[in-house]
Amino acid sequence: MSRPLIIREAAERDMADAFDWYEDQRPGLGAEFVHDAEQLLQTLVERPLSFPIVEQVVRRALMKRFPYSVYFVVEEDALSVIAVLHGSRDPKHWQARA
Repeated sequence: MSRPLIIREAAERDMADAFDWYEDQRPGLGAEFVHDAEQLLQTLVERPLSFPIVEQVVRRALMKRFPYSVYFVVEEDALSVIAVLHGSRDPKHWQARA
């Protein structure tokens, strides 16, 4: 049984910011970013425990094409995405959300 996926507001903003940045680089690239992120989110739903714990209960999934990580928590009744951040960002950005 899969858990429902909850994307917290801050993580939605992260994705929107990344979309805007990539779209400014090349029209259509932002949509490609979102598509790749959505594929990764589907994988989280299918097999959340296959991703490593990076701190306490927070797990990290790496995007393949883009240098972004999805940070999430496996809760009893849901998966909660807390951040979608570029790999060079200070970990304090997602740690404060956990």
